[in-house]
Amino acid sequence: MCKHAENTADLINTFLEDLYPELTNEIYFVNQALLVDGGKHYSQQIHEIFAGIKNEFNSLKAYEIKLVFPAVLKAFDKKKSNRHNEDKSPNIAELQKLTNVKVQRLLALTDELNKIVSESNYAKKHQEFERINSIFNVRFFECRKRWNAMLDERLQTCACFKTSLLPHKINTPHDGS
Repeated sequence: MCKHAENTADLINTFLEDLYPELTNEIYFVNQALLVDGGKHYSQQIHEIFAGIKNEFNSLKAYEIKLVFPAVLKAFDKKKSNRHNEDKSPNIAELQKLTNVKVQRLLALTDELNKIVSESNYAKKHQEFERINSIFNVRFFECRKRWNAMLDERLQTCACFKTSLLPHKINTPHDGS
């Protein structure tokens, strides 16, 4: 295993064991509040934006758990990455680009939701918006910056990752991007 593997695994575990479960719970909590509300207190626009946040987050989470994190960890395993005629890992730089599109969508949606909430009295009455905003903006997006910086550094300096830049096909369904 490469010397960078442990730090990378720790960052992946931060997503898998901390951020993703916490955001999943908060998304569920806010979604339940919106379902109970049924449009009485929250605008249709808030319902639609939050539905977009929920869908984009769940898509990103599934994409990373099933494809990105295993590909990144596999790049460190020299025994697996040296098998030329077996299962090829996707190009990590390409995976990063696709992931960043999803993160940018999430950022735009959370910014839009925050703007609407801050211009109204929703935040004062309903702390669920404040909690989810804090998790996304203070923790999740900051961790995403660390993840991208780590990937950029590894792609530039780590021999394991440089081999992942070889041309490979990424078999992903078209997601409208």
